[in-house]
Amino acid sequence: MQTGVLPTMTVNPETCTGCHMCVMMCSLSRTGEFNASRARVAVRKRGGTVRKDVPFICRQCADAPCAAACPIEAISRDSATSAVLVDHDICNLCEACIAACPYDAIWLQKDKIVMCDLCGGKPVCVRYCSYGTLQYPMEEETYDDIEDDDL
Repeated sequence: MQTGVLPTMTVNPETCTGCHMCVMMCSLSRTGEFNASRARVAVRKRGGTVRKDVPFICRQCADAPCAAACPIEAISRDSATSAVLVDHDICNLCEACIAACPYDAIWLQKDKIVMCDLCGGKPVCVRYCSYGTLQYPMEEETYDDIEDDDL
């Protein structure tokens, strides 16, 4: 990874099969249960005549429009992982970040704003996406550090 360049999550919708493995593994790693409604990634149908499954996940935008939209500065970038994070202690649930997200990747879940936090720099969804649809620039050995027992 180049220094000085923020890593971003990339999505290749052409390779998504709609298997929802990213959703289930995200949910399991973040909440301890398989529950798609509690994941920080979603797979939805998009398109016109031909509908296609497409993952919706925070891309960790360099300019972070969600953070710029937050009136109380509850969203900031983590210095260690470069992830855009919500400080739930000060978030007032105004949903300005949801409206500002160009990827429709921020949600209100059980009175809490949620978005991908990159799993501490090792996004589980990327490891379990068998089709390479979700990609995040990590050192190859970083994937090996994600243990199934940690989920």
